[in-house]
Amino acid sequence: MSNCLYCGININKHVTWDLFNSFRPTLLCENCKAGLSFINQEEVCSICGKPDSRSICQDCNERLAQGTQYLTRNHSVYRYNQFAKGLMELYKYRGDYILAKVLGELLEKSLRSMTKNFVICPIPLAEKRLAERGFNQVTAILDEATFNYQELLVREEGEKQSKRNRIERLNAKQVFREAEIKLSVDQPILLVDDIYTTGATLNLAAKVFCDKGFKNIESLTVFR
Repeated sequence: MSNCLYCGININKHVTWDLFNSFRPTLLCENCKAGLSFINQEEVCSICGKPDSRSICQDCNERLAQGTQYLTRNHSVYRYNQFAKGLMELYKYRGDYILAKVLGELLEKSLRSMTKNFVICPIPLAEKRLAERGFNQVTAILDEATFNYQELLVREEGEKQSKRNRIERLNAKQVFREAEIKLSVDQPILLVDDIYTTGATLNLAAKVFCDKGFKNIESLTVFR
């Protein structure tokens, strides 16, 4: 027997069939798996991936009108529901690093389906935040999913996104700069983050690449 990495209940580790985008039941019990809500990709905003939308959403329309939409497209796998919030609270803010295994497997199939040509770039943490947390939650997920990536961005210190309201996030100032980008501008970039909320963080990260002439900057997140 093994234990569910989230709730701790005993589960049968010999069961190896796949469910919910190829995560293995040895990591989460049936009840916890049922808490995940997969996003129907046929009913999302064509730019940001907002669920339950068959057209371009209001936020994306506003950015397009203002000329501030730098991200080509976002892809998200699961809804950021109450179960997902509890999972990320335990992982990001209480430092339960082992949950990177769960999140890595949740993201793995989506990564494999879209990374043949992309250079993967994780969203970085500022140095102070990294020291406080002890790990970058995004690179930990990519490490568990066994994907190569390049840390092409540096993040400056700033207020935590979790402390900002929606308007403050949408109007956030640039906090990213390039680390050392030695790629052809024809190279498609895939930014990876854990959660898409307003998209402000990913859009600002995409702007760094747009300013250098890159044409295709997409993103992938576990939750939306």
